[in-house]
Order: sequence, then structure tokens, then C-alpha cells
Amino acid sequence: MAKRQNGKGTLRKRGDGRWEGRFNIGVNENGKPKVKYILAKTQAECARKLKAAIEEYEHDKEIAERCTFLTNPNPTLSEWSAIWLSSYCKGIIRESTYENYAYFFERYINPRIGEMEIRNISTIICQQLLMDLYTKGRLIDTSQGKAGTGYSLKTVKNVKIALQSCLQKAEDEELISRNPVKGVKLPKLQKKEMKTLKVNELSAFLNETIRSDCYEFYFLEITTGLRLGEILALE
Repeated sequence: MAKRQNGKGTLRKRGDGRWEGRFNIGVNENGKPKVKYILAKTQAECARKLKAAIEEYEHDKEIAERCTFLTNPNPTLSEWSAIWLSSYCKGIIRESTYENYAYFFERYINPRIGEMEIRNISTIICQQLLMDLYTKGRLIDTSQGKAGTGYSLKTVKNVKIALQSCLQKAEDEELISRNPVKGVKLPKLQKKEMKTLKVNELSAFLNETIRSDCYEFYFLEITTGLRLGEILALE
């Protein structure tokens, strides 16, 4: 005999000893009920799976009814980024920013993780994507798939901004529970140590400039520390 679970779905023990859960998911084109089935070894396991399946179905149904612009309630990143760019970016943000975002998704993001459903994209996936771009993103031989050097940290940070903005809107629309990009950590830009000339090198340099018409210019710059614009402004 089937047992109803809190008014949603039913459980029954099959002849083969396994437990079966079922619940209605609408009607088909003939007006007959459509049913989804869950199988498990024990009654308790089947009840848990049935409860989770019903919650997922109701969540997806709520999204489909609220977000009518979606073709399915669990879009891939390629699908969602296209919606995000056309509905939340184009004509709203600066055109140059929109074009950069579109390029980042086309060039760097979607070829790598675009086919993943956004609900399955985790922080570690985003971390690996961005670090791969940073360490070995450039291809020197696309026919053989050989990895070249990575992209600059600035480029990777811009890609991160685009991806984080896109998934933040998915979080705002309750398509995902949290934005996975928020937990990504990128390396800090290492400041290059300033190189200065030694006294003997400065003397040699100034001696060379005596032969040109720029000796006074270089002497003034070296001895005062004035910027180029400040020197040019002097009469």
C-alpha cells in the first residue's frame, strides 16, 4: 500500500524489495498526470530522495514562473551570460564596458566552463579557471594544444570582475544560492624594485649628453627630481 508523505508524493515497497517514491509534475499534452519516480533500497532513503526531488521541482517551477526570460530553470553559464549581457548590461552600462564583458565571456570564460549549469559552478572551479588563465592561458600552438605563457594579472582581474558580476545577478534572481566568485583569491601584483644609476654611471651618462643639446635637460631632471611635464613647463 502506498504511503503519502506529508501530502506530497507517495511511497510504496515494490515486489523486488526496493522502495519507490512518486509525485506529480503536471500534465502531459493529453491532460493526463505526469509522474516522476524515485527508487531507493530503504524506506528512509527513498523518503529523503523524494523530499529532495519535490523541493527541487518546486524551486525550478517557481523560477520558471518568475523568470519568464529563461528557457529552462537551470541555465548553463553560456545561456545565462547571454541573458545577463542582453538584459542587464546592453544599454545600461557603458558600451565599452559591455563590449569588454562580452569579449571576456566569448574569449576566456565560456570556452572553458560555459556548458556547466550555473548552479554547479563552485568557487574552486572559478579559482582554477582564473589561475589557469594567469599561469598558462595563452596558446602558442592551438593545433597541438601546447600551453604558452599566462595572461597578465590585470586581464585576469578584469575577467574575474565580469564573471563575478554575471553570477551576482544570478544570485540576486535566486538562480544560485551564493556567488562562487566571491571566494576566489588572485595573486597580488608584485611591485618591481626601482633601479637607480650609481654615481659613476650617472657621470658617464652626463658626459655622453654633453655632446648633445639635451645636457641641461638631463642635468636638471637628475639633480632636482622634477617630472617631465614640470621641466617642459619651465621657461
